[in-house]
Formats: sequence, C-alpha cells, structure tokens
Amino acid sequence: MAIELLTPTKAQVHRNADETGLRSEILTTIKAHAAGSARSMQKRIGPSQVGTPCHRRLAFEMSDLPGTRDLNDPWPSILGTAAHAWLADCFAAANPVYPNPPIWLLESRVDVGFGLRGSSDVFHVPTGCVVDWKVLGSTTYDKYTQCTKESPTGSPSEEYRVQAHCYGMGFARAGYTVNRVAIAFFGRAKPLSALHIWSEPWRPEVALRALDRMTKVEEYLGRGHHPNTLAAVPGGSCFFCSFRSANGGKDGYCAEAK
Repeated sequence: MAIELLTPTKAQVHRNADETGLRSEILTTIKAHAAGSARSMQKRIGPSQVGTPCHRRLAFEMSDLPGTRDLNDPWPSILGTAAHAWLADCFAAANPVYPNPPIWLLESRVDVGFGLRGSSDVFHVPTGCVVDWKVLGSTTYDKYTQCTKESPTGSPSEEYRVQAHCYGMGFARAGYTVNRVAIAFFGRAKPLSALHIWSEPWRPEVALRALDRMTKVEEYLGRGHHPNTLAAVPGGSCFFCSFRSANGGKDGYCAEAK
C-alpha cells in the first residue's frame, strides 16, 4: 500500500481531534449562512469584477450561466465582511454629530453608469478621496504592497485599481469632487501598523474604459455568442474564478490561461 494512503489529510486530523462531534455541523451551518448572504447571492456584475483582465471571465460574469466549480471556502470572505462592518462602525463614530456634514461617507451605493452599480467602502469628503478596504492573506498582501523603484507605493491588481476608479466615477456622478482613489491593504495575519495604502489621482478614463469594455461584451453576448468564444487571459485571479475550465481546459485552467 502506498505510504500516502496511510497519511491522514488535514481534514481527517481535525475531524479526529474533535471530541465535541460538532465540527461538521458548525462548518455546514457557516457555509449555508454564507451561501445565503446578499453578497453571495448577488448576480449582477459590480465594480469589483469589471476590471478582470480575462475577457472570457467577464463574459461569464455578465451571463446567466452557472459557475462550473464551487470554490467552497467562504471563510476569507466572511472575515473580510466582518472587518468591513467593524470599520464602517468605527468611521461612522468618527463623523461629526448631525447636523454637521459627515467627513466620511460609508457603504455608499454608487451608480458608475451603463447599469454598473456597487457599494463603496469609504469616501473622504474633505480630500475627495475614495478608499477601498482590502483584508488579505499574507501572500497576496506581500504581493500588492511590495514597494519598488518603479512602484514606490506598491502595485495592486488591475481589478482592484479599476474598482477604485469606478467608485470614483460613481461619486463624481453623484456631484462630489473626486481627486484621488486609494486602496487600504490590511493583512489578516499582520499587525495594524502594517496597514499599507496605495493611491493615485482619480482618472475617469480608467472607469470609462471598463464601462466601454463591459458594454461591448454585453453586445457580443446579446448577439448569441457563448463566453467560451472569447479569449481567456491568464492572471493571478484564475484560482478564484468560478468559471475556470468551463471550456474543458485541462488541470483546472482554461486552455489559453496556463
């Protein structure tokens, strides 16, 4: 018998160590509640998805087709949602007392245009700065916050960058003066002092390009084309794509995304 067949998996180790007998019920309850949350049940594409570099994934996100794989671990999203809720309470408490105008606009629903809507974490009114919270694992945190000569404030993914500029467009359309967009990176396993903020001047053309691309994909799908007919673009988010290998690609990746 192969030695690997004798080696228990991590799940088996945790299951065998549970003397309460509740482990399975706890996990099932958490997953069921997470699957029924408003965030999980959202169907229409939002600013957080529109910046994906993969044309095929964007088309799948905009279609009514179901995902082909279940990512099955809602825990990072749960932790992120909890952190966002705490931060919203924190900055709401920091706002001036009514009738004085707020300094921080929190969890604001914004209309980017062409049907693209979303909820922005924070807008700092005095400076006209959009701030988006990201609570990340150590590997992703280190990747996006590493400062170089070319990127002295780090380099977020294009998805994150487009998302921030789309929120900026939403606030501009609502009549606010928008000057900068920023992403505040918190590490789930790092101290608060490790907070890293990337920012750049707000560029409406970034949001406009995303909207133009979105409308072209929508028109393409409206002519009856399947998302698989669009090119798959490789990127760091392939692992998190619920439509990965929808075209029958091997090893879990789309054929063009290896």
